[in-house]
Amino acid sequence: MKSGERLLPLPALQDKVGFKHTKIYVLIREGEFPPGKLIFGKRLWRESEIDAWIERVWKDASSDQIEDTSKKPQPEAPTETLPPPTPPNPESAWKSPPASTYWPSTYLCDRYGVSRATLKRWTKTRGFPEAVMPGGHGTPARWHVDDVMAWEALIRDNKEARK
Repeated sequence: MKSGERLLPLPALQDKVGFKHTKIYVLIREGEFPPGKLIFGKRLWRESEIDAWIERVWKDASSDQIEDTSKKPQPEAPTETLPPPTPPNPESAWKSPPASTYWPSTYLCDRYGVSRATLKRWTKTRGFPEAVMPGGHGTPARWHVDDVMAWEALIRDNKEARK
């Protein structure tokens, strides 16, 4: 080891190469990245090895790997729509909503018969509104009633338009 050479801990390595630790360890597993050494219970990398890896990868990279996002087709909005929500048990009516302008995730899960993970997925894929008050530490997330009702109306209108 050269005099004055640094040993890089993982946070410094991440800053230097611009990858998160998960990508670094995937590359190590694939044999594409220097594995470093375990020293006193901590994994460290020689800066000279990382610099050599950067130079090799830079030289091997071609300029055509750069994506031109201006010409990249934009993902289309999902065309599939959900049927209007139905209560889990058709014989019973929905529980009456809380007397508030915000509905908690617990109520919405009961209303639609789904899990909190499904509500979160619907916000990304089905146009379900975002929670205006994210939950945490045992507190359920909350949605504004008007947002949820507008989403339900949109679902109903789309279903009627398809008939």
